[in-house]
Parts: sequence; C-alpha cells; structure tokens
Amino acid sequence: MDGNCHQCGRQEFLPGPIRIFFHTVTALGSPVQVERPFTCANCGQEIQTEVSYHMGQAKRASGDRSHGRVENMRAMISMRDDTGQFASVQYPAVWLTDTREVLPTREGTIQDGTVVDRHGDPELMARFAAHYLSAYRAAMPNGRPPRSVVEIMPALHLLVMATELVIKADLMRSDKDAGNRHSLRELYEALDDAHRQDADDRFARCDPNAKLAMVGQTTLTISDVLAVYDSSYGGASKVYLDTRYYAEPTTKFRESTGLHGANLVKASTPYPIFLPHVVEHLIATFRFFDGAARLQRLGGQVRQGARAAIENNHGDWGLVPSSLDLIVLQVAQNVWMDANGGELPQFRRWIHSRPPIFSTAWKYGGSRLLFYRPEEHTPSDSEQNIDGIRCRIWRDTALGMHSRDLYRLANALESTIPERASLA
Repeated sequence: MDGNCHQCGRQEFLPGPIRIFFHTVTALGSPVQVERPFTCANCGQEIQTEVSYHMGQAKRASGDRSHGRVENMRAMISMRDDTGQFASVQYPAVWLTDTREVLPTREGTIQDGTVVDRHGDPELMARFAAHYLSAYRAAMPNGRPPRSVVEIMPALHLLVMATELVIKADLMRSDKDAGNRHSLRELYEALDDAHRQDADDRFARCDPNAKLAMVGQTTLTISDVLAVYDSSYGGASKVYLDTRYYAEPTTKFRESTGLHGANLVKASTPYPIFLPHVVEHLIATFRFFDGAARLQRLGGQVRQGARAAIENNHGDWGLVPSSLDLIVLQVAQNVWMDANGGELPQFRRWIHSRPPIFSTAWKYGGSRLLFYRPEEHTPSDSEQNIDGIRCRIWRDTALGMHSRDLYRLANALESTIPERASLA
C-alpha cells in the first residue's frame, strides 16, 4: 500500500510484524489487542498502525512473576457499534514483554468524542434518561414484592433521575432555563403546551390508566404522579433526597418540620406504579418533537449519518433542502464575519435585503447557513457569486446539520414567519 510519510513524501508502506497485547481488565472483557504496523519503505519509520480488538479470547497467565522486561504504555481500547458510535477507554499501564500482558497502573478514562458547549446537549440528556430507565427496570425487583425498602432504593433513584433528565432535556431544547430546580411537577409544567399535551395524551392511554377508565374511575395525569415525588414526610424531605439519604439521622430535618430528631417510621417512600409509564411517554414525546422527526413529517429527507462527503460539510444529520422546498446558501466565515465576530458591512447590507427563513452559524466551521425558498431560476448545487457574496448553494445534496438546528429549522417552518423568503 502507498501513503504519505511526513519525512519522505509519497512512499510505499511495508507491513511490519504483528504485535499482540493481552489486556487484563475483566470488566472490559479482557480483550486481545492486535496491531499491524506499516513502515515507510524509504526511511523505515512506522507511519500507520491498524488496530483490532478480539473479545472472549483465552486469557494468558503470567504466573507469580514476570521474567521479561516491564515497559510503560498508554493503553487504549476503542470499540465502534453498528450505528458508527464509538467509545474508547484509556489507562496508564505497563506491559510484560514475555507474556504480552497489559497491567493497569492507574484508573482509566472513557470518552466518545462528545463535546458539550454553552447550549448543552438535550439529545444526550434524553439518551441518559433512556439508559437510566433501562437500568431501573434491571435493578427493580420484578414479579414479586420487594423484601425491603433498601432493595428498591437504587432503582427508584434511577427512575427519579430519568424523569428529571428527560424533562430538562425538553426544556433545554426549547431554550428554556430549568434553573437549579428539582421539583418534577414544576419542571413538567414549564414544558411547551404542545409537548405537555402530547405526553398527557400518551399517558392517558397507558395500561394502568386504561384499566381505570374501563371501570369508570378517574384516571391520573402526569402532574398527579409527579407531585407524589416532589415532597415527603410533610415537606420535610424529597424523594430525590430520600433515595440517597434514607437512613440519615432525623436531626437532618429542619426543626420547623416537627420531625427534627424524631423516632420516625418512614412509611412515605413511593413504590412506582405509574411513574415508569410517565418516563416512557416523556421520552416518546421528546422523540416525537425532535427536529428531524418534525421535518420528516413535513416531507423532508433528513437522516442521521447521511450528510454528503464534501469538504466543510458539518453535522451528524444529512438534510436534502429541496425535499422541504428550500435552498441553503453556505457563506464562508471570511465572507460574512469581521475580526470581532460581527457581520461585515457588505454582508449586513446583502442579508438585510434578503432576510432568510432561518440562519445559523453554530458549529459549521465558521460558515453561515442561510435558508430560502427557491425561485424559478435559482441555480442548483454549485459555487456562486450572488451580487458580490461568494457562497455554495445546497439544493439536492445532503447538507450536514446538527440536531439543535434541525429543531430550530422546524420551529421556523412551522411558525408565523412569512411563507416566502427568497433571494429575489
């Protein structure tokens, strides 16, 4: 194979001897790491290394003592799933030259390339909520009564956290500040009316409510359920705290509660019957109002991981603008932005006479994306100079976009912004 050596330029790369390392961290599956190095045919320097990991391999035992050298290394185990998501675990280690075992010397770190900025990441929060709900189901005693309060507390804590996370994810996505509040009912009532109505409608059809309705009984609302988890022991505590500090001395209660230092049979710990359904439907509502889902319902061709392989095309999602009767102008940073981060005068005058339906410059490599309705003679995908402004036109090619901007674009298309916003 050929490649670029930073010293010799374009050269043939020669495969070197395979290296094998036996990781000993059992929680990671004790993987076998296989490295295949490639060296420059001219200078012999190792330029490229192909790494693969093999799980469930036979473990190699070093015995009581190693008789080879001990070498320092920065161990890394990275895996990619079927959707393209990856995570890597790294840890300082030593490896034994005779057995090829890798022994950790410190705690490791894990990362998957996630970047969280000042806007936060509501999609990530919702995924946390879904994982906490899944962990609740695994930890909660099922098919039998619990044997003690202690047995359900970890599961209940996960469930309460899942509830708070998904509500705050929805608020964050709607640019609403949840503050430092933990009241589940207060947070829920701050959601957009349409989101709250959708969640209520879903919850009204859940199995426990459906059975109540069948026999003519009043069904519960989400607010009814969440209120149970807002306070306990007459407001002296909260379930959010009880799931962690249940056995702390009652002197931790404020004296004003009348329970300070009391001998208290703690009989107020909720047993979740309706709350798992609440969380499940809140997550479903969050997904229903995703920008991608809303744009798809408008007829948009938008899919994760589908952006065109074109330079300076950023984002996890690919959107074909023409599927929404749109064109997008991508304006480079040096064309629209001055040294202080403001708009250049020429661009300010240009965009003032051509206000777009939607505009964003968030995490697009400095580029600005302007969304318009196409006119009869609007050019197709190409590089253009429109009245002195150089830009790339996106029409039938999948433009890379971020989830946050898909949500904001859906807001713009569904709002009272005039239907026509064109380049004319």
